[in-house]
Amino acid sequence: VDERAVEDNDVAAEAVAEDNAEVAAEAAAAPAEEQAGVEGETEQA
Repeated sequence: VDERAVEDNDVAAEAVAEDNAEVAAEAAAAPAEEQAGVEGETEQA
């Protein structure tokens, strides 16, 4: 097994995991912000 290839795969997998975590965090934040906006509107009404 080529150790360099394994290392490259690890680095690539790490980058993908970081991207996925970022996307997941943004996706999780969006509904929370919308929810807060909706709650704010109902309180004013």
